[in-house]
Amino acid sequence: MDHRDPDWWFRTADTLLEHWDGDPETLLTRPNPSAPKQGRFDAPTLVRMLNTYDFPALSGRKIRPLWLRLMHEEVQELSRIEEIAIPIDFHIVGISNRLSRDGTEFDRFDSDDKNTLRAFWQLVCHRNDVVPVELDKPLWLLHKYWADGGEAYVKNRLRSV
Repeated sequence: MDHRDPDWWFRTADTLLEHWDGDPETLLTRPNPSAPKQGRFDAPTLVRMLNTYDFPALSGRKIRPLWLRLMHEEVQELSRIEEIAIPIDFHIVGISNRLSRDGTEFDRFDSDDKNTLRAFWQLVCHRNDVVPVELDKPLWLLHKYWADGGEAYVKNRLRSV
């Protein structure tokens, strides 16, 4: 993405090498290197390890949930993935604003607004038995392609409901 990437990749690789024999899958199976059996394939445990060890970018509130979703979908199913909040970015804020019936406008740069949206989508997902990080992709795509069919899709779905 930018000039920080080489440093981030190096630090991430170095952390994996030092604590997990250079193997990201070992991080999933043994997230706490000092307790081999604790937290295997457990999303909240992985969050703690990403925040405890030097994982630049992966420990951020936006990229971390995306990375965990990819691990969950493509590598190994993670327990308690439903506890991981939806990543809030430009598209999630934008679609939230578009779907708001009362004209509420959230600011993508305001941390309180982002926290409000995390809590809102967590509650919506919990009430509808949906995993928040799995809702991220469809919401993101709806906003990205709002003018190219996203809005029409939402209106058609609402009419059918």
